[in-house]
Order: sequence, then structure tokens, then C-alpha cells
Amino acid sequence: MKIAIPSYKRPDILLKKTISTLKRNGIDLSKVYVFVSDYTEFLNYKKVFIDAELIIKIEIGELGITKQRNFIKNFFKEVGEHIVCIDDDIEAFETVDENKKFNELTDLNILFNNNYDKLKKENVNLWGIYPAHNGMYMNNYKKEYSLGFYFIIGCCYGYIVEEDMKPYLLDERIKQKEDYEQSVLHYKERGGNIRLNKITVKTKFFQEGGLGKKKDRIKINEEDTNLLLEKYPTLFRRKARKDGFSEVSLIKQKK
Repeated sequence: MKIAIPSYKRPDILLKKTISTLKRNGIDLSKVYVFVSDYTEFLNYKKVFIDAELIIKIEIGELGITKQRNFIKNFFKEVGEHIVCIDDDIEAFETVDENKKFNELTDLNILFNNNYDKLKKENVNLWGIYPAHNGMYMNNYKKEYSLGFYFIIGCCYGYIVEEDMKPYLLDERIKQKEDYEQSVLHYKERGGNIRLNKITVKTKFFQEGGLGKKKDRIKINEEDTNLLLEKYPTLFRRKARKDGFSEVSLIKQKK
């Protein structure tokens, strides 16, 4: 297993949040690869890691989350390797109980390895967490995971390296909603995705760095929505949000 973390201009947040979360949950940091946009960023992240007395691999990839995700897909070459991609601002991995109470997981190796086994069992190649930190919604699902055409949010997902990863490469015109297309590509190629119904992450969206400020993303989000609806008219429908963002929702597919 390898863990890939795309990060942009926030090495301190990465160290404080995701790296800290991985360490306290049993992950060997030698398995972690941090992907940055350029050499200047490489030096900034390297200094932070050295100051923290941590040895973590840093790779120079591409600027922009969609290009970076494609770079990561092309970077790992060992067929059969399990790749776990997570954001740089994850505060905790949590599960929800029957009382809608969240509890932090204590061993991510077990979680990630179990998800690898699920992919092999179901003969699909994308797993992801529940896309909202909402115990009420999560408790509506009785099964541990759902299999089918499900949205797999980009903050935490995993896949297995195949000999040919081209079918999973993203349209780089999409700037923010790349996780929606990724969900589609894996579904079309393998007939389904695995979404964990009882696992989510604690994080804050729209922070500085990363994809940028919320107000700067509304226009790009609209463009992405229009592009997805144009490319996949039978898989998505438009959904309005009160915060000004354009959104798409998945159209349930017949088995």
C-alpha cells in the first residue's frame, strides 16, 4: 500500500492534520508520498518536514488538482499496488454508531487493507468514504458499504494500479469537480464503485491553499457543472445549492 497526498501551499496544515492523523493511527510514514506543484513548493515542504524531524517522500507533480490526480495515477507503476489518496487537511477518520455518535478509528491499516479486499471481492476498482459528516444520514444505511454508481468524494479514496490506467485519466478541463468524473470513469470501466456507509472524515472545506477560497470557486464550479452535464447527460442532473454553488447529483442507474 502507498498513500498519496496532493498538497498546495500548506505544509504546516498537512503536518498538523493529515500527517498527525496517519501517525497516531498506525501508518508507517515511509508509505506516504506528498505531491506538490513545483520546486519552490518542494523546498518549502522539505524544510517543514526536516524541522519536524520527519522523513517523508515529496514528489513534484502538476499545478491544479485534476492534473495532479492524473499525475498520481501515472506515477505509481506496480500493477496490483493499492493506492490510497487523501487530502492534506484530514483531522480524523471516524465511524458512526447506532446512536449517531462519531468515534475515531484507531488503526487505519486495518481500514485500508479491508477496503483493498473489498475491491478484489467485488471486482471493482474504486472505494471511498461517506461524503458527509452526518450521523443521521449515515445511519440510514444498514450495510457496511454500497456497491454501484456512487459518488466517491476526492478527500479519501483508494484504487488498485492496473496495467493500463488510461481509462481512469481525468478530463483536465474540469478544475474542481474531478471526483465526480472519477466516479463515472471507474463505474463505466468496472460497473460499480464501493462507498463506505459508516466511515467518514473530519475536515474543513474551503481553507486557504488547496482549491482556494470559496468565493473564488463559484464560477469555476459552474463551468465544471456544465461540462459534466454535457459529457454525461444520462448520469448527472443539475442541483441548486443555497450557497451559490452549482451542483450535480447522480442519476441512479438500472442494474
